[in-house]
Amino acid sequence: MKSKELHLDSFDFELSGFSTRSMAPLLGENKLKIDVLWIKKNDSNIIFISIDTLYIPKKIAEPIYIFLKNTFNIDEKDVIFNATHTHSSPAIEENFYNSIINNDLILYFIKIIKEIFNTSITCFQYGHIAYKTITLKEKIWVSRRKIGRDVKKFLLKKTIIMRPNHDLKVDNKIRLMLIYDQEIRLNKILYNFSCHPVFNTNKMISSDFKGEIGRLIKEKLGIESFFLQGFSGDIRPNFTASKYSGLNFKNRIKVLFNGEIFKEFDKSDFNHFCGVITEEIINSIDAENVFEEHEFSSIKKTYKINSVSGKNEKQFVIKLATQGNNFFLSIPAEVNSKYILELSRRFVHLNIFPLGLADNIISYLPYYSEIDDGGYEVTSATNYNGWDEHICKKSLKKFYMELESDIASIINERK
Repeated sequence: MKSKELHLDSFDFELSGFSTRSMAPLLGENKLKIDVLWIKKNDSNIIFISIDTLYIPKKIAEPIYIFLKNTFNIDEKDVIFNATHTHSSPAIEENFYNSIINNDLILYFIKIIKEIFNTSITCFQYGHIAYKTITLKEKIWVSRRKIGRDVKKFLLKKTIIMRPNHDLKVDNKIRLMLIYDQEIRLNKILYNFSCHPVFNTNKMISSDFKGEIGRLIKEKLGIESFFLQGFSGDIRPNFTASKYSGLNFKNRIKVLFNGEIFKEFDKSDFNHFCGVITEEIINSIDAENVFEEHEFSSIKKTYKINSVSGKNEKQFVIKLATQGNNFFLSIPAEVNSKYILELSRRFVHLNIFPLGLADNIISYLPYYSEIDDGGYEVTSATNYNGWDEHICKKSLKKFYMELESDIASIINERK
């Protein structure tokens, strides 16, 4: 694993993630990084490239695919990009922020990734891999989709709004890849969970919870960690308010009509969130591990979905990397967590790592049963280039059934 901090002082850019920024104190480290993890098993390879940004554009990914093929003979299917989805990073995705992209910044990101591969990333160490899955004891994140009255629509009509929904199930797992050296000493931790990094709202860059969790793991265990963002499209940190005390007028109105709202995060919320996750990860590590001996195998496949009108169709690539019964499912979208719930229910013997926010994002990817309810995760497709209306329910259902069938085929081929 190799990491490099991004030095952005010489670049002009706008922050992505929020339409307006607050004057709140900084939450998280005031820096952004690119992390690369390259794992080889005999002739098989898997490369994870994690970037502290909202999205990863095609303009960054494509030159890296070409570079890795030409330099190391690594196929595109063996490379998984993943944005941490911090909402306090430069706007670089042309499908979403086309009018404000700084192309010099794009070139800088490409340069840093190449530098990582051209230095010590190729100095491999022998080791062992084990996998663990944690079910959270405390509900520190929650669904953000619930029927309520929208202030922006003058409270006239009930609709799905961004409101805590404790009754709706979401992905509540933390999935770990534990990497040990030859002497069976823990060397690195890859961890994956699904939650929007939206703690920091001010005008400073921040890696949000990812950087702080990494700092805590380094402080307590003395090792580096690697975060992969999950299917977080409908999930937000679970810190809410249901009383008027300490709220501004607008939020008091929201509480009056909706009962409970998401509160403005403070330092104690942030510390608690990061502390709980770090503790869960550390407590799950023990001396008894079953090491995975299978090689990695990767495929990529193109799927398509279309808008309600049928005028717009998007093709997108999904990658699936497997090691034994451990599946890394990478989708270029803000994916609703119901996808991993349904896939885990269908394939109970698999340990599926849900990886959203891959390169060349298409939009939010709602589950087909959500379309009739509407809400931001459905209607926001029109914020992305190429969509005239929201995504068609029928095409989403067809996509899910095809994805499920493809995973089943992979399993059957092994028998």
